[in-house]
Amino acid sequence: MNKITITSIFLIIVIAIAAFSFSNEKSVAVTEKTIIGDSTDTLKQLIDLNFINFDLGKVEKNLFFNIRGRYNGTTTKSRLSESKLIKDFVPGYPTEWVSDYVSIEMIFNKNDDEYILHSANDTLTPEQRELINSLDINDNVSIRIAYKSKNAATNETEYRNMKDISLVVVPEFSAMPVFGYDILIQYLEENSLSKIPTSLQKKMDQLIIHFSINELGEINNVIVKQSSGFIEVDELILDLTNSLRNWIPAKDNNGNAVLQDFILTFGNIQFGC
Repeated sequence: MNKITITSIFLIIVIAIAAFSFSNEKSVAVTEKTIIGDSTDTLKQLIDLNFINFDLGKVEKNLFFNIRGRYNGTTTKSRLSESKLIKDFVPGYPTEWVSDYVSIEMIFNKNDDEYILHSANDTLTPEQRELINSLDINDNVSIRIAYKSKNAATNETEYRNMKDISLVVVPEFSAMPVFGYDILIQYLEENSLSKIPTSLQKKMDQLIIHFSINELGEINNVIVKQSSGFIEVDELILDLTNSLRNWIPAKDNNGNAVLQDFILTFGNIQFGC
């Protein structure tokens, strides 16, 4: 092999090494620029920056998160303001089998005050309508209904009491995570499931946490309402709940931002959002 050939091979190797080094340096520079440029305080960036190599599929998943408005029976101010009959603001009200009323008692809990008004049937009285229209978000109305019904077996009329109806006034438009519930649940899972041993997961009680989203879209009033039975799990999920920033605040029927209460459940039963 002559000197010209050896020199040519050497130059090719040097050029290849230099090109490879430049390529790697460029890749690192782009990655660093991307991380620095996107490092805002959001759930999505927290996932990208802290858990980019996290593989949720490798974690045995026995526990599930659910986040929803705190109250089951709800209504809104706009629905109440348009109501003339109980069925106008009570979803699924059984008008088809309740018609012969004995009495109706409506209990209004407004702020720290309680008001009780009666009517003969499901048509709201002027006083009831006035109180209903004065209810604010998180106020409550309960309805107790006594009625008469014919027993199909004996053909005799019987006096019965319907199960109490209880409704809490909630915002017209619910608060929402900026990145949606799927990203929010993913964030919670990626920050918790791998840290809780499978053996412990199977022994846990359902953990219930209450929190609020205020008018600025900030989370506050975070408290453990029901413990999982393990203090370390409670503290882990409590800290995660406190980190759930970036919400679009709830709005009332006038478009004003308002506070809304939520409930987070964490346990062995899978719930839908």
